[in-house]
Amino acid sequence: MGGLNSLTGLALWKTKITSVNSLSNLVNLKTLAIQSTNITSIDCLFPLVNLEVLYIAGTKITALPKWIGNLKRLKRLDISNLNLHSLPRELLKLDLPFYKKGNRTHDDWISIDGTVLATQPLSIFE
Repeated sequence: MGGLNSLTGLALWKTKITSVNSLSNLVNLKTLAIQSTNITSIDCLFPLVNLEVLYIAGTKITALPKWIGNLKRLKRLDISNLNLHSLPRELLKLDLPFYKKGNRTHDDWISIDGTVLATQPLSIFE
């Protein structure tokens, strides 16, 4: 994706992509929407420090990387409909309010280091 380095927004939702490795050089991205895909990891996206909006809802991701706390510009993070059982403590570094959706069941709790935050599906929005 050599000529796309100045790209600031990218939506790949509801596509058949399974990897985002080729996106790691798009350091000017402010918005990335990859929800409802077969992506299993965003570990390679740590260079995207300019992200303000990240939608990964409905992907196959089961864990968030610890570097997510380094996304100081992040204003919206949608992690609804993921099979997450915990969130990295580094997520607390971000100034994002937590919102919950759905009914509570004891199987749906999400926690950071054992501290219950909300139920799944969980979205974090400004």
